[in-house]
Amino acid sequence: MSVGTSVFRGYCFIGGGASSDRLVERYCLGGLLGLSQVPHIMEAKVKKKIVVVGAVLVEDGKILAAQRGEDMALAGYWEFPGGKIEEGETPEEALQRELKEELLCDATIGEYLDTTSYEYDFGIVELTTFFASLQGTEPELTEHAQIRWLKPEELDTVQWAPADVPAVEKIKAKFSA
Repeated sequence: MSVGTSVFRGYCFIGGGASSDRLVERYCLGGLLGLSQVPHIMEAKVKKKIVVVGAVLVEDGKILAAQRGEDMALAGYWEFPGGKIEEGETPEEALQRELKEELLCDATIGEYLDTTSYEYDFGIVELTTFFASLQGTEPELTEHAQIRWLKPEELDTVQWAPADVPAVEKIKAKFSA
């Protein structure tokens, strides 16, 4: 009887046929079982890491929330405006560039708030948020469906993208203190 092994969904199946197959805990690879090799291993697909920044724009005690447009991933969810950090940029430089591109506005980037990671179907988003203040022009819609200025106690009235939720919680705690 030949022994075959394969990994599927975090488990190893070992056996020489249907009648002798048995399920073993996920840490059963090769050496733990005394096998010289483990053929037929199906590796999990590694998700892409997407590093982004978001601006917690504050004006007159209110925070700017932007609703993602229909043509964007996570359409309809609310977020802090921002976007991907390009090679060679600091997070603050990326945030200034993204605000100019997405909302046609300038901002002064201030205090760091938080860095969170969230695993979506399309990849793992690492979001770093900073407090910021507008300099001059008001934001204009280019990609987002709408924007709203919300009081800290109103932040729960919109459905935030999951990666933004930890920052929302920190903002509420900071402004309620």
